[in-house]
Amino acid sequence: MEDKIMKIFINQLIGKNIKTNDDWKKMVKKGRKLANINLDKIVEIPMSLQGLKACKVLSGEGIKVNITSISYSAQALLAARAGADYISPVIENIKGVDTVKEISEMFKREKIKTKILFEKNEMPLDTGNYA
Repeated sequence: MEDKIMKIFINQLIGKNIKTNDDWKKMVKKGRKLANINLDKIVEIPMSLQGLKACKVLSGEGIKVNITSISYSAQALLAARAGADYISPVIENIKGVDTVKEISEMFKREKIKTKILFEKNEMPLDTGNYA
């Protein structure tokens, strides 16, 4: 039941992603357009230099941003410093779980308010014990 509720919550929370653009100015334009449709949605932006630039602008305008495809704790820190409200790490194996634990500990230590999102967990592990 809890998994179903969380899946519904995540589906309502996350807006359209803008992964198709490699230009931060285009990402900002599309992000603004999406935010104007529904301010409660979160704009998803891929982890990249262009994505970080777009995140900085959009979050500075009060638009909620989720940086996706985080593979390393250093990327999570860059996303948080760019103003991301949320990050979505890649979790494909035990290394991904360890990375999330490392990110969580770093965020606590540095008092970073960026939240870590998991949309889907296909691993047979209980990741709740790690994050």
